[in-house]
Amino acid sequence: MPIIEEGIYMECLTRHIGTGGTARTQEMKNYYMAKAIEGDLIQVQLLDMDYNPLPIFEKVDLAEFKRRFTFQPDVGPDRKSGQEKQVDKAIAQAEAHYRRKEYFSAEYEYSKALKLDEDNVRANFGVGKVYLAQGEPEKAQEVFEKLAHIEAVFEDENKHIFNELGIELRRMGLHDHAIAHYEKAVAIAPDDENLFFNMGRACYEKGDFKSAREYLAKALAINPDMTEAGQLIQKINGSNS
Repeated sequence: MPIIEEGIYMECLTRHIGTGGTARTQEMKNYYMAKAIEGDLIQVQLLDMDYNPLPIFEKVDLAEFKRRFTFQPDVGPDRKSGQEKQVDKAIAQAEAHYRRKEYFSAEYEYSKALKLDEDNVRANFGVGKVYLAQGEPEKAQEVFEKLAHIEAVFEDENKHIFNELGIELRRMGLHDHAIAHYEKAVAIAPDDENLFFNMGRACYEKGDFKSAREYLAKALAINPDMTEAGQLIQKINGSNS
């Protein structure tokens, strides 16, 4: 009997991005094809977004494999419909154009994806960022307001987006929208100090210092070393002294 069930496995990685007020925790999910080879060794091969194998391999022992990887029986290339594959392809091309600052081409590809799936989180967020990059904040605002009400934003696979979306809403002066969005987000990630910090910052910029202190205190309760939260509380106290 094989020591593992061969198939697709997922590894979830958490990393901290940015500093100060833009700091956030990002969760990344990587998918691998795994199979037992010799003894208690497992070979894992990284897959791309369409679950095609990449020439990136790693060998791990069984104990480490069980600690890092989770079997995904419902994930795989045959699980996606033709339309879903078209959406993924258009988004991948759009993201590549966006990274190269080819904003017109990026908008075109995101629009292709949205014609197939108008509530797609990645496509909506991407086209909103394109509008900002093109100097069209009104269009971006419309997209971000719509996106804040799409429940799929808060699914695990989109967790890295909802904090970025709240930041963009706050930057555009849509403080109430940002705060309402963060309130939904903390129900899913109640231990994310960055969410509470950004809620506090949005309240501070709105002029609601009492709520700002409360949210910043929650951020510090989770992470006492979060200097940005402490500094903002001091700034609030100083402005009210």
